[in-house]
Amino acid sequence: MSILELDVRPGQGVGPFEIGASVWNILDTIRESKARFPQVEVKFDNNAPATSPIILAVLPHVSLLFTGITQRLHTILLHPLTPVLPHSGLRLMYKSQPISSPTHLFKRSDVSAVFGPTYKGKRRLIYPGVVFEFTKGEGKDGGEGKRAMREDHVEKIVVVQRDKERDGAEVEEEDGLRECEAMVGELRRAEVIVHEGVTLHFIPHPDSSTPPGPIKVTLHQTTAEDLLADLGPPLRVHYKTDERMSIHSAPAGMEEENNAYFYNYFQHGVDFLLDGETHRVVKIVIHSNVVGSALFQVYKRCPWQLIPTQRPSSPSSSSPARPEPITVASPSDTLTRYLSPSPTGDGDTRSDGPPSMILDRASESRGGPLLVGQTTRLLGFDGCVLEVGEGGEVLGLVLF
Repeated sequence: MSILELDVRPGQGVGPFEIGASVWNILDTIRESKARFPQVEVKFDNNAPATSPIILAVLPHVSLLFTGITQRLHTILLHPLTPVLPHSGLRLMYKSQPISSPTHLFKRSDVSAVFGPTYKGKRRLIYPGVVFEFTKGEGKDGGEGKRAMREDHVEKIVVVQRDKERDGAEVEEEDGLRECEAMVGELRRAEVIVHEGVTLHFIPHPDSSTPPGPIKVTLHQTTAEDLLADLGPPLRVHYKTDERMSIHSAPAGMEEENNAYFYNYFQHGVDFLLDGETHRVVKIVIHSNVVGSALFQVYKRCPWQLIPTQRPSSPSSSSPARPEPITVASPSDTLTRYLSPSPTGDGDTRSDGPPSMILDRASESRGGPLLVGQTTRLLGFDGCVLEVGEGGEVLGLVLF
């Protein structure tokens, strides 16, 4: 195996891995570079797959930590820096200059020579966007101890975003990350309103003086031409051929959605089903990209937020506060309770629960292990269907 060469960019990334990039993009990059990254392990909390931080161990030298809600790269760990058989080792570059290789181990004195002065640390040196941790040498006092400390080898390198301030002002964070270059053009949030549609908000370039406005996709109004103009061409156009649900339609045998077709925007985690005659959006499918599920990595996580509509209050009551959006991080039963209110309108959940069906996703797996489970439930509501995993996590929403 050839030596793995990576460039270190403090506060930004390492090699092809950019801080702020989505797990969907990073795994796609690794998949395209199998010779360079032949072995990857995916680690997460089985008890909370929808919101668990994700670790990609790109063996043997790189570990990538992703945030649990936004699924974006937060921390890069380089360890060990020494060769691990049968691999040939790691060569690190900084501004086109080699700083570590199998034949030259990076020392504390090298760090100071390359990166300059910084705040004193006993077992680590901290710079904006990068931290160097050292092997634990033998304790010595006086000048001899200081000389020995200069020879300490770098054991770990950690790359993160720079400090929280930019131009002297505090910058807002989401899920522990600030918006950065790697996020430009991606979805910031998708506001879902049942019976209406979805409003898509995109992340603008940090230097943009006129950020783009939101894009609203309305059921039975937005056309294929509107989608092409606002979102660009989909990554795939897929004609609807799966008619397994037609057996539940009445009258039996009637053809449903004449020549209907999907616009698949995998990079946004959204599908749009368009009528074959009117070419208007008739269904919107939103994907949560839950790690371990059958459709993990088929779609990027859509940062959906269901906006609860305010129920009318009595004239004597003060105007209620705007309800909190329901997201993939909300308790598993919050969305179900909102979508199935009591017929009396008292805010309680219906005692009988929503209609549900069992869906076997085993045939749709991309070949990897289904750690969350291959059987999911479809819960039907007025204007919406939820796909729910075994632990109650919302894997997807269908608006119609």
